[in-house]
Amino acid sequence: MYYTKTTEAQCVQIIKDFHAKNGDWPRTHDIPYLSRTIQRRFNGMVAFRKKHKLGYNDYTKGTYRSNLTKEFTMYGNKQEQVVFDFLVKKYGRVNIHREYFFRNDNRYRADFCVFLVGDKRVVVDTFHPKNLYSFKGCLNSKVKKYKSFTESPVIFVQTNENISWEQIKVAVAARKTPLAPNQSVMTFTDFRDIIL
Repeated sequence: MYYTKTTEAQCVQIIKDFHAKNGDWPRTHDIPYLSRTIQRRFNGMVAFRKKHKLGYNDYTKGTYRSNLTKEFTMYGNKQEQVVFDFLVKKYGRVNIHREYFFRNDNRYRADFCVFLVGDKRVVVDTFHPKNLYSFKGCLNSKVKKYKSFTESPVIFVQTNENISWEQIKVAVAARKTPLAPNQSVMTFTDFRDIIL
């Protein structure tokens, strides 16, 4: 734990040690106590990084953020195709609706809707978070998006194999507001094993 008495030199060393150990510069969520100290005493992480040349100045915008977004969008699209191919193989192409609009608004669409026997259907939304921290943000966004959709089960399928089912359970249990009764989250590995 870091305290407000941490010196500027100590803060720099802690960040450099983090980089040496992890191969990446820390973001504020990686070092919450230290980043709060830096925010209060040294004018914030962006100014601190810039002053001491510690990685990118601002990870929330610019070339770094743009490249990261492109990379994960491209990989997410590939993973979405993997899920689509799996669904088609398991349920048949005629039963899979891609880019399913569940409201009369183009913003409200699911990656897939699987039409089953009779009127039964299941909505599947995939995502590929970079890490557990971004998993939580993605999940919050998806839960909010589907808040008013209660007609069918909604399965959020995360495709990052480095995030375990145990980590997902802990993250979901720690949410301030629980998932809706018709919502569930799982890894793609677990999703492949269920029968809709």
